[in-house]
Amino acid sequence: MSGWNMQIMSELFNATDQQSICSLPVSKFPKADSWIWHYTVEGNYSVKSGYFVATQLAHFNPSPSKSWFSVWCKEFRKTYLPKKVLIFIWRGFHDALLMYLGLQKRKVVDHTNCPLCGFSVDSNSHVVFLCCGFKKVWKELRVTLLNNLSMDISFMQIVLKASEGSKCLSPERWIKPPLGAYKLNVDASLDVNSNTIGIEAIV
Repeated sequence: MSGWNMQIMSELFNATDQQSICSLPVSKFPKADSWIWHYTVEGNYSVKSGYFVATQLAHFNPSPSKSWFSVWCKEFRKTYLPKKVLIFIWRGFHDALLMYLGLQKRKVVDHTNCPLCGFSVDSNSHVVFLCCGFKKVWKELRVTLLNNLSMDISFMQIVLKASEGSKCLSPERWIKPPLGAYKLNVDASLDVNSNTIGIEAIV
C-alpha cells in the first residue's frame, strides 16, 4: 500500500510540517516520481525559462537578511488565518496568482493591461494593492493601505513592509454611553483546535 515514508519525513521535517504533508492524499495507483519545473506550463526546464527566473531573482530583495525573513515566515505560519488566505498570500509571494502579466509570459494572452483600471500592468502587487479599482474594495472593508508605494514594488515587499508596523493601528477605548442610553458591548473568540466559537454580550 502506497503512503508517506514516515522515517524520511521525521528526518527532514518538523512535526507541524509532517502533519501538513500527511494530510495530502496519496495516489492509489503507484507511479514513478518525475521532476517538474513549475515555472513553465509544460513542466519542462529550458535555458530560456531558467534565465528568466535568474533575472527575476537578481532583482529580488525581500528583506535585509535571510534570517529575519525566515523568522517572519515562521511567525506568519502560526497566525490563525483561514487556509485559503494563507495559500493566497503564498501564491502572491511566488507570483503564482493568475494575472495578465503571468499569462502573457506564458503566451496565453497578448497583453498585460489590468482589466479593472485598463492602464497599469496586471501584476500580483498591482491588482491587490495598487489598482484604483481594487482600492475601493479595501475602502469598503475599512482597511488602510500603505501610501506612496512604487509601481514596481512586489507583492512580497508590500506585505513585509506592512508587517513592520504596529499590530493594532487604531485601538478603540470603551466610552460610556450618555445618560439615559444603553450600550451593547460584544466580543467573540474562535478556538481553531476544537472548531468552536464563543460570543459574549453585555448591556
